[in-house]
Amino acid sequence: MIEAFSFFHSQRPLLALPYQGYQFGQYNPQLGDGRGFLYGQVRGVDGELYDFGTKGSGRTPYSRTADGRLTLKGGVREVLAAEALHQLGVRTSRCLSLIETGESLWRMDEPSPTRSCQAEEERRERERLVAELNERLAREARERSEAEATRQELESRIEALNKARRKLRPPGKNRTIQ
Repeated sequence: MIEAFSFFHSQRPLLALPYQGYQFGQYNPQLGDGRGFLYGQVRGVDGELYDFGTKGSGRTPYSRTADGRLTLKGGVREVLAAEALHQLGVRTSRCLSLIETGESLWRMDEPSPTRSCQAEEERRERERLVAELNERLAREARERSEAEATRQELESRIEALNKARRKLRPPGKNRTIQ
């Protein structure tokens, strides 16, 4: 499928559709698709015309100050809305696929999924490292505790041996183990 778009990609200029309507409660006669390109049309075996286009693939003449990109979250929202309209019998555009490019995008309400995923991976890695550090610290504390208990036990045994030797030797010849 991607190979088919390479044919359209060489065609210039790419077509971005203008439209008019209400935006922010005001009529605007100069609206247009600020992030969608129409590459071409084909007639299906059912006789219907099908448009091949992209959404979020870059700036169009109608992008104004925007970058013409679409976050995956926005793309999913559009796909769900289009499929709901289709199921209601409304003729509308439908999506063939969504592709995450890995580009870092920021919208005021939604970071790019790539950045979100990277942040999530970083958070998981931090949690893994903290858990590993806590485990190592606990193991070292147990080892120190065991070493201290062993030291105390050895000192106690040495003291017991020294007491036993003092009892076995005549007075004046007490030698202790150090």
